[in-house]
Amino acid sequence: MQKTLLELYRKPQVFCNLPSQGKFYLKGIKLGLDNQLSVRAMTASDEIMLNNPEALLNGEAIINLIASCCPDIAYPYEVPLIDLDVLLSSIRHATFGETLEFTSNCPKCKEKNTLSLHVSQFMDNINFVDKIPTFNINEDIKCYVRPVNYLDHTKTELLQFEFNSLLRNMDVTNLSDYPEKEEIKTKKNQLIVAQLNTIANCVFKIAVPDREIIDRKEINDFIVELDKVNFNKLEQIVRDLNKNTLNKKFNLTCPQSDCGEKFEQEVNFDDSNFFGKGF
Repeated sequence: MQKTLLELYRKPQVFCNLPSQGKFYLKGIKLGLDNQLSVRAMTASDEIMLNNPEALLNGEAIINLIASCCPDIAYPYEVPLIDLDVLLSSIRHATFGETLEFTSNCPKCKEKNTLSLHVSQFMDNINFVDKIPTFNINEDIKCYVRPVNYLDHTKTELLQFEFNSLLRNMDVTNLSDYPEKEEIKTKKNQLIVAQLNTIANCVFKIAVPDREIIDRKEINDFIVELDKVNFNKLEQIVRDLNKNTLNKKFNLTCPQSDCGEKFEQEVNFDDSNFFGKGF
């Protein structure tokens, strides 16, 4: 079968290991040698999408970017949040090269410096998920747990942003006088439901004595009705699982000749400028 022009042109540029090791891609992921995912450089249309504030806010820009640059992920919407930083770093590596530039404020001399790290310094700091965690609610019910996925995280963050925006635009000291108070109540309820569903969606399978349940609605309806003790246990498992990601804390040295202060800094990824010349 002949390859298309795009297949001949857009070839994998780098290969990366994912913190999840591909364990939580229920709709499929194709990993190659050494359990690595192939990654392609981004296109001009990808960059245009990344410059769309609305697409960044609702997550569509990142979802489309992953679909474009990581075609071996069958359904980008289910990408675990713990894999996101590795994917973004690898796409940036494939597009711009091995050096990642970022700005840093020295805690001693207060100078703002431009520093750089080799991409291998990031990839050497990955915490991997060795096995799928489980949670026994009782002797008959066993839950299989996955990390929060990017889509659920983005939905919750967007609702939180909208809720905070409503509060900023109102005089909350006299909220009872505002007809808009119902809007705040509605948005708050939406946020609470989204937060509950985010945790519930982390249970992707439940085993009972006579069958395994994977129906999303049945699982969610069950999880949101858990007692507080069991729900808190589940939430803690998810929280611990979400720690298995890229460790972004690095030991840095101020480059100013009259300073040279050594300090630790967490390098955070900002979607709005990560795919520019630096971050």
